Amino acid sequence: MTSQREFTISVMAAIISVVAMMVAASSLNRDIVALAAAAFATIVMASTLISNAKIWRTGTTSPIDALQTTTCFTALVYAWAAAAMLAIYLGTSVRWQHGWQYGTIFAVIALAHAYYIRMLAARVPSVSASSAVARAAQLALLQGTAAVLALTWMISIGKLSTPKGDWAANTIFVAGGVAIAVISAVIYRTHRHLTRQST
Repeated sequence: MTSQREFTISVMAAIISVVAMMVAASSLNRDIVALAAAAFATIVMASTLISNAKIWRTGTTSPIDALQTTTCFTALVYAWAAAAMLAIYLGTSVRWQHGWQYGTIFAVIALAHAYYIRMLAARVPSVSASSAVARAAQLALLQGTAAVLALTWMISIGKLSTPKGDWAANTIFVAGGVAIAVISAVIYRTHRHLTRQST
């Protein structure tokens, strides 16, 4: 089960962040957009770490419950990215032809994660078997690595200082990418901790 307090705080942070980003983008205030995005990323990462620190201390949670808990935060990051992207590019004067496309993609990914979480909760054999949970942890590590590589590429080509309309999207990519990288690493670390403890 997800640590309810930490997850609730993260959801509230996501909502406030999206609203603040939309308002700031309406006046082309890049600094506030970046600040609001960074604030959400910081809160969701801290919440993930706090939730998993409890698991690391007690060691009483099963690998599947731990995976279910932390995947909720992954889904939230994608949902936040979708909402922020669509709010800014459909609700303000900021324009980028791919904004709605990325927003839609992130929404689909968030929904896919939500469906996966439901399958974990229902203990569907194809996702709840020990081997499937281990694969999910490995995939999380790959996802985190991909996020780090993408962030490195964006920074190296100067994407964060672009004068084009994708500046807001790049802010979302960076904040979301950092959060996904950290959450993915936590998923992998927690799985290794629990499986080592059980052997």
